[in-house]
This record gives sequence, C-alpha cells and structure tokens, in this order.
Amino acid sequence: MWHAPDDTRTIDPQGLKPLTVTVATARRISGLGNTTIWALIKARRLETVHVGRRTLVTFRSLEALLDPSLQPEHTQEYDRQNDHSQLE
Repeated sequence: MWHAPDDTRTIDPQGLKPLTVTVATARRISGLGNTTIWALIKARRLETVHVGRRTLVTFRSLEALLDPSLQPEHTQEYDRQNDHSQLE
C-alpha cells in the first residue's frame, strides 16, 4: 500500500492514488482547518482507518467530500437544504 508522505503530493509517479492520507495531508489537500477535518470525521463525512495510534483518512472519502459529483444524491440534497451561507 502506498501512503502519501506529509506533503501536498496526492498521486505517485505511476498515477496511482493513495488509499489513505494522514489528517495533516487531508488538511493540506482540502484547504480545511484541523477543527473542520476532525468535525467531519466525527460526523462520519470522512471515513477513517486506525492503524495503531494513527488516524488515517481514506482518500476516496476525501475525494467524495471535495467533488460533489462523487457524493450520493441524498448527501448533496442535504447539503443544499442546510447551506446557510447565502443567508449571511
């Protein structure tokens, strides 16, 4: 299993995507803060795997979060219904 080092690389030289990334790498890839990443993990919007004491985020769940076309339709609808950013 190829694991991305803690930098901004998300794809290895052969074009393969990593199975998991660290929380720190997930922050850098997404541009989200630490508190938001952990809130998404707690809300089960990001899938994690625990290896020893490490928490790794599955790359597919990070992709699904950042690419709305990969999310299930009910999740997109929930996000639209609960998007209060236009109210401000």
